Amino acid sequence: MKSNFKKIICLLLAVLFTAACFAGCKNNSDSGAASDSGAQEDKVVNVGFIQLIDMNDATIMNEAFKKELSDKGYDEKIVVTYKDAAGDQGAMSTAIQGFISNEVDLIIPQLTPPAMAVANATADTDIPMIFMSVTEPVASGIVEDFDNPGTKATGTSNKIPADLTLSAAMEITPLKDNQKAVIMYNTSQDNSKVTKEAAVKYCEEKSIPYEVKSYEDANTALQVAQSLSKDTTGFVYVCLDSVIANSFNQVADALIKAGIPSYNPADAMVQTGGFCSYSVDYSKIGKMTADMVIDWYNGKKIEDMPVQILDEFNFVVNKTTMEALNITLPEKYESTANYVETAEAE
Repeated sequence: MKSNFKKIICLLLAVLFTAACFAGCKNNSDSGAASDSGAQEDKVVNVGFIQLIDMNDATIMNEAFKKELSDKGYDEKIVVTYKDAAGDQGAMSTAIQGFISNEVDLIIPQLTPPAMAVANATADTDIPMIFMSVTEPVASGIVEDFDNPGTKATGTSNKIPADLTLSAAMEITPLKDNQKAVIMYNTSQDNSKVTKEAAVKYCEEKSIPYEVKSYEDANTALQVAQSLSKDTTGFVYVCLDSVIANSFNQVADALIKAGIPSYNPADAMVQTGGFCSYSVDYSKIGKMTADMVIDWYNGKKIEDMPVQILDEFNFVVNKTTMEALNITLPEKYESTANYVETAEAE
């Protein structure tokens, strides 16, 4: 009897011990899962941000980008190191190589030249990029397709159709006899080349007489502007170009003195004397880019994020330049114009 009782006691103790072990394992497992989840929610990633040049549009984008990260509570989780190359291609390359050496988790290049440089520099690495405000990412070889960008890069585009600006130019300042439209573009920038091709195509389709003038930098752009005459040039269409955008005042002054209006690809040029432009809302570009970075942080794959592009544009007019050129806007454009005054170039 005593022997049976001892056996029963031993059996009960064994069952209780086994149950306690299972409970302990389960608790440890649950604790580990919660810890992993918490670590995921509080993880910190390091991001490198490179811009080629500081200008008004860049400032607007950057401020909107930072604000969106802060407003959504990610400014301490997504730690961004900002680098400004101040227009120096060598400094830009050095900054990008620094990001790679420091093994950042993501690089955000602003505008086309930095994005192309990042694409080349990170080709043999696993570092992805989410670019900000690249006009022609497909033509520049940065992504495979707007909707299917590939595994390494995606971002936002500031593409503005050339035909939108050129059709406005023909309505506001129609060409006179013996006049042509002059298309200015930067041979050193792919986005400028692509914009030039779109402008040429539109002029040929609409039988608009035109002439293409190329330049390599701000000095040669000024030389082109100084060589033009209003007797043969009705207006100038300037292709997208981040190189002269921040110092367009010299080109604008030369064109104003010649009595020639310039139709520009960015309102930064209009701020410094260009006549007018269609422009994207650069604060939206900055916000959209931040949202894409947040999606990536939360696990969304680069290949599952199509390149984002705006489909609404602002019509911006420099009132100082308009008055100097004695231009009167048709009602269609006057009613939608956003007026600015000429600002001094930095």
